[in-house]
Amino acid sequence: MADTSRRLLILYGSQTGYAEDVARRISRQAWRRHFTTEVLAMDEADRSLLFLCAPPQGQGEEPDNMKKFWRYRKFNFPAKRLFRRLLQLGGTPVVPRGDGDDQHYLGTDGALDPWLEELWEELLLTYPMPQPIIPDSVTPDPTFDISFVDCDRARRRILPRLTHAERITAEEHFQDVRHFRFELSEPAQWSPGDCLVVRPSNQAKDVEEFLEAAMVPRRSFFELMAYFGGSADETEKLQEFASTQGQDDLHTYCMRPRRTIIEALGDFPKTRLPLSHVMDIVPSIAERSFSISSAAAVTPRAVDLTVAIVDYKTMMYKRRVGLCTQWLKHMPYRHTCAHLETPVIMVGPGTGIAAFMAFIRHRQHQGATANYLFFGYYFYREELESLQSDGALHLFCAFSRDPGPQGNAATLWPLISEMGADRMPDDVRRAFVDVVKEQGQVDESEAELFIDSMVKTRQYQEECWE
Repeated sequence: MADTSRRLLILYGSQTGYAEDVARRISRQAWRRHFTTEVLAMDEADRSLLFLCAPPQGQGEEPDNMKKFWRYRKFNFPAKRLFRRLLQLGGTPVVPRGDGDDQHYLGTDGALDPWLEELWEELLLTYPMPQPIIPDSVTPDPTFDISFVDCDRARRRILPRLTHAERITAEEHFQDVRHFRFELSEPAQWSPGDCLVVRPSNQAKDVEEFLEAAMVPRRSFFELMAYFGGSADETEKLQEFASTQGQDDLHTYCMRPRRTIIEALGDFPKTRLPLSHVMDIVPSIAERSFSISSAAAVTPRAVDLTVAIVDYKTMMYKRRVGLCTQWLKHMPYRHTCAHLETPVIMVGPGTGIAAFMAFIRHRQHQGATANYLFFGYYFYREELESLQSDGALHLFCAFSRDPGPQGNAATLWPLISEMGADRMPDDVRRAFVDVVKEQGQVDESEAELFIDSMVKTRQYQEECWE
């Protein structure tokens, strides 16, 4: 029967993931001393014997995932205020409050390590271990059970649609700042000063190599990797980086050059990352908060962000990019309409003309004339021919009942008049590839790459229905 007196609840409030990392480190140390632990964000907590990891963020305010737990909204020193409030409520401290100091020459761990030593010494006086301490050579159990499942993507939450992405600094400016607009399916409410929380995805090349791995590894990364060292030299170096005495070397190795987890794994080629512990060693992607630059009272269905794209070189002249800002930068989006001077080529049969009529009318209203339509049937024939005569449209018609000569349209019409949407996209794309080959005087592979690049930049879009 489990000893319920040896249960610990470890709560953390974390904006960047550091406090959660510390909380899980405390949990591993507790496990070695035969405590049963549970690690939770403060807003998820019940009550028990607990440790609190609550570093300030921003200008000293409490992290987002402790705001429900901590109701005060004043700035600065959330941990000190929380400690004082717990005393007022009758809480009994096991040891004096520990205050991390990132200005310590060993970083925050310089204060944390001696505090943990004092903590375990006091706790074990009250709760003696039933068995000897589990030695450091024993690999901790994984926190998560990992299995492969089929993902039903249709059940995933539908995200707001990105409809606008524009650089708002000059091309020659050193910083790439962009304006993003997300359209919502229904009106939303927010106040000036609120933030939109974004959880990005990894770039495919990073996922294919080592899951996430775009961030700078923390001390716990080396602590856990040391259990899986592939050689004595690698294990010794990993243990050194995980030790208190090795923090100066770790700072020089990781923090100064902003070395990523991918690069660190590459420096230890004989050490293999086990699937069972991957979620303990490589942290999950943290959410990013961006101030909303639009007003709900004006555009309740549109959220605007103003984002500086993170892209720089380290002291080792290696390029570093921000995971979230690069994800936003390369996110495909549906343009509401191209710039006036940008040619728009539209190809579609039958009722496929619906969306194109909106584009054509919109662009005509704005004075755009570089509009090219390949179309069949009689729909809107008079209006389309009138637009053509006014110079607002370049029309290539292949009306199936028109017996007259049809020029270029006759070449395209077989592609679009007798095929449903299941074949038409491939055949229309094939026609564009042929045009690139002929007019650009390139071979098949170069033409395909050219069209692929247009797809990636959303210059070539398809909207097809069965």
